[in-house]
Amino acid sequence: MALKDMYRTALTGNKPVGVKLTITYEDGSSRDIDYTTAGITERYGTNPHQLFRLLVNDKYNFRVREVKTGKQGFSLTNVEDAVWATEFLKYCDGPACAVMKHENPCGGAAQSADVVSAFLKSWWVDWIAAFGSVVGFSRPITKELAQLLVEKNPDGKTAKYFIEAVAAPGYEIGALDELAKRGDLRALEYDGFDKIPRYVGDTASPVIKTLPDADGMLSFEDRFLSRIRTDEDLLTPQITRGDEVITGLGVVTKRHPTSQELRDLRYAWHAAYVLRSNAVAIFKDGVLISPGTGQQDRVRAVNYAID
Repeated sequence: MALKDMYRTALTGNKPVGVKLTITYEDGSSRDIDYTTAGITERYGTNPHQLFRLLVNDKYNFRVREVKTGKQGFSLTNVEDAVWATEFLKYCDGPACAVMKHENPCGGAAQSADVVSAFLKSWWVDWIAAFGSVVGFSRPITKELAQLLVEKNPDGKTAKYFIEAVAAPGYEIGALDELAKRGDLRALEYDGFDKIPRYVGDTASPVIKTLPDADGMLSFEDRFLSRIRTDEDLLTPQITRGDEVITGLGVVTKRHPTSQELRDLRYAWHAAYVLRSNAVAIFKDGVLISPGTGQQDRVRAVNYAID
């Protein structure tokens, strides 16, 4: 099989159709979780030779639904990018966009007055890295936005914005008809976007991971929940965590930040959580103008973000 054909071919094989998980806690209590197929068209996993199946909890609060398959369906990376986009978008106050590549905002994430301007700001921050990305939105995709997403270059053949998939909490009238004009573009819908846990105190199930095999080791970890709800929370001089009082917080610079800088700092705080470590998020006027990520050395991560 040619290399290009591998990326265009949906793998078939003996995929699981269900998983039942019983969690027993130290206090003797237990809970059962049943997972069934999510019902999306699966192409392949992380790489084109890896079989992939997406399962969903039958009592889910949040999931992604397929609304447009494209020509080959979704890879695991497409789904992961769409889901990780929500981990930034859920903290935005208004219309927002996150251009994702391998679970990182790839230079672009922004909040703006509407979804169209949020997309344009996010995309053109780093249109080179955005090539082949998954683009998530915090508001439904409008017909106007859909028309922009399928726009072609002057040659009339190639896409101006080469996007693997889009994801949003909904699609307004006419939006899917416009997206249908690009046969290879995939689309997911966020079901339960407003139910995603965000802040300390929200009900949140643990994050369960395999290390790396299902028959090897499992880790159960508390989900990251932010204590930063408002801009003013960044100014708190100290916080209490259990019996520990943590001081030295709040403003540590000679100049007090402006209201816009505080707002940008709040977005940067939550964007840094989405970025892979070591993470640096540089925000300006509601736009992630540069992420520094994936560096073992924090100094290099900062330098790369600045560059």
